[in-house]
Amino acid sequence: MKINFRKNGFTLVELLVVIAIIGVLVALLLPAVQAAREAARRSSCTNNVKQILLGLQNYHDTNNSLPYGVVDHYGNCAVRILPFIEQSVIFDTIAPKFKVGSTDPDKLTVQNSSGASYDLYGVDVAKDGAGNYIGMTLINTFVCPSDGTAREPISLHEESGWPKAYPSCYVGSGGPSRSGFISQSACPASATWYLNNTSEFTDVFSQPAGPFGRTFDIITCFKEIPDGLSNTIFYGEVRPEYSGFARTGWHINEMNSYANTAVPLNYKSERQTKYTDLDHACDACFSYATGYGFKSCHPGGVQFGFGDGSVHFLSETINSETLRLLGDRRDGKAVSIP
Repeated sequence: MKINFRKNGFTLVELLVVIAIIGVLVALLLPAVQAAREAARRSSCTNNVKQILLGLQNYHDTNNSLPYGVVDHYGNCAVRILPFIEQSVIFDTIAPKFKVGSTDPDKLTVQNSSGASYDLYGVDVAKDGAGNYIGMTLINTFVCPSDGTAREPISLHEESGWPKAYPSCYVGSGGPSRSGFISQSACPASATWYLNNTSEFTDVFSQPAGPFGRTFDIITCFKEIPDGLSNTIFYGEVRPEYSGFARTGWHINEMNSYANTAVPLNYKSERQTKYTDLDHACDACFSYATGYGFKSCHPGGVQFGFGDGSVHFLSETINSETLRLLGDRRDGKAVSIP
């Protein structure tokens, strides 16, 4: 009697079919998984911006004004709101540096973009109890979860001794103030932004269009925002990896203090250039015309915090005039958030 034995298992063809089916399922599910993860990261990013806005509002309630945007060697608005975002220990470590000047014993001489010597002192070189530069303290509230590079310390110009520091993915708004930033001859596209800028207040050093400027004298209170808190951008996202001016550390000057609403959102300024190249072409990361624009890692737009504490995701295709008006605190023109 002949007995037929059947093998328990899959044939090669069957295995290939199963593998192919699994591959198709993975291909179909992967975008959905990635989208869900990005949605979670964006939600966390929204919460970060809300925490910063709450810190600004509590600062205003305590001091009857917003903090200054940035003053060289004395920190920026991010430093000033630390006690109001549950970072009092770090603020208390920095605070003694508000009282020192160029005689700071911790003064550090580095190189500026022109190749000349530049002194870092005061808040620039504040250290923690262990002797580490305070910029090496990672503050999660200042980091967008979608920007993986922001969790790595970087240096503006490490070759000349600029200390490494963690950057911030969020900065205050100088509004469409154009002096010193846009209409750069190396970036012809910026001339259009300059000509179309209808703001009467264009100097970030004396009369910024937005809530934040670059001197002790530029301190804004809510009553000086006649366009309304709900119609005025206070804070927004930047990408330190692609904006050279955002590489100084969350506690120091330059772009870790403010950005410009005249530059189109997510404008590409990602070509890697050295700090001392003085390369200001449109696609250079140190371009004065484009490097000060708001940018994000989120597909299609940028997160913005408004003066009333609300957070809105603005599309990168937003009308340029609408973006400028939302950045200007006192243009007197009607505008709505798209």
